[in-house]
Amino acid sequence: MKFRFDNMDASENVFFSRQLENIRSQAFEVQYAELKGVKLVPAKTDFHPGVEEYTYRVFDKVGRAIVSSNASEKGPRVDLKGFETTTKFKTLKDSYGYNIQEARNAMMANLDLNGRKAKAARDAIATLNDDAILLGANGTNLQGTGFSGLFTLTGTETFTVPNGGAGSTLWTTKTPDEIVQDMHGMVFQVEQNSFEVEQCDTLVLPLARKGLVSSTRMGDGSNQTILSHFLETNGSIKQVEFSQKLNSNTAWTGARAMAYKKDPSKLECLIAVEFEQLPPQYDGYEVLTHCQARVGGTVIYFPKSAIYADNI
Repeated sequence: MKFRFDNMDASENVFFSRQLENIRSQAFEVQYAELKGVKLVPAKTDFHPGVEEYTYRVFDKVGRAIVSSNASEKGPRVDLKGFETTTKFKTLKDSYGYNIQEARNAMMANLDLNGRKAKAARDAIATLNDDAILLGANGTNLQGTGFSGLFTLTGTETFTVPNGGAGSTLWTTKTPDEIVQDMHGMVFQVEQNSFEVEQCDTLVLPLARKGLVSSTRMGDGSNQTILSHFLETNGSIKQVEFSQKLNSNTAWTGARAMAYKKDPSKLECLIAVEFEQLPPQYDGYEVLTHCQARVGGTVIYFPKSAIYADNI
């Protein structure tokens, strides 16, 4: 299909059409390293673009083995208990446009049309999807979607943060040893309550605590920080990340920490269409390109593989 302004001559139209094609390609090339949603949560993308909802099963393992000297005695039943739940996909959308004078200005100067508008449109959708993946319906402009986010899942383990010697749960009031104990406590609770069936491999801390754990030494004469000491002494956690979105939210009290197993068998974020540009359309003196994505937030199949700790 050939797109043109009726009041532009043929050479102008050829120039403008080629510019639009180049801009649309550039929008797909942009990378957003600062958005951590798809870095923290494995993405499930094998959906038909027409999908409206996704039904999945949430499981919990029950039962354990015993020791018996009676060969005829039946062993206890180990099983999975679970239920089905459904999440609906939603469309994220925005648009960008160029007017006839911008096209002529670029042609006169023999310059490419600026692709920043297309990049901004993709960035806006990627940012909103990042909120959907991490915060779900508690993210900005996502209220009413029904989404769950990595930091707002239900049915997970909860670690009750103990008061430190100063009488507070806040890490800013605790000693390095007390902070490390809290970090270990989160991870160990998941292992203990699941009889070592579940083991966390990823810890996400609020960005507000990054300086504290990354630069505070364990004690006088020690060259280890809180974070390096924790990683050395904990056998399960392989990756520690930080997120500004854990600093505060109406879904929890104070700053939140989270530990979980980053594995698609445990949890996934749902992306049916990551980014899509529709054919350009006339709107007065502009050519508009409408953009969209189809996403479903984050789902967790084994909630007891994750744990939260609040007000740290």
